[in-house]
Amino acid sequence: MAPTPAIKIRPAVEADGHAVLACLAQAFAPYRQYYSAEAFLNTTLCLETLKYRMKNMLVLVAVNQSDGLIVGTVAYNVVNPEEGHLRGMAVLADWQGAGIAWQLLQHAEAELRLRQCSRVTLDTTAPSSERFSSTSVMAIGCRAR
Repeated sequence: MAPTPAIKIRPAVEADGHAVLACLAQAFAPYRQYYSAEAFLNTTLCLETLKYRMKNMLVLVAVNQSDGLIVGTVAYNVVNPEEGHLRGMAVLADWQGAGIAWQLLQHAEAELRLRQCSRVTLDTTAPSSERFSSTSVMAIGCRAR
């Protein structure tokens, strides 16, 4: 088994925009058939909607420390005093299985716990929902979009 790569989780900045969009597009492409065209665009975003998300949620990126490549992303916010919500969890295909999503999830959950959230939710499509079955995240809205 290959060693886990050195990854840094940090807040995204505007200059990360194209890399975040590429990560979202690549990671969600296999699931496109489960989305309407509008829902897929709402998931994979464009620069304008990414900027909006960055103003309304905290967007994190996972950066490979050896070359600076953004290999994953997730966004989160506090929905109400007890609930945090995740959006856009994505990892580049070549990096899937290396624990990147787990690191992003752990970071987001820790930040939401600091904000007193006792529950974390995520809207997902049915084929993706099993990925979260071993975590503390509740997959809600698990449906064809």
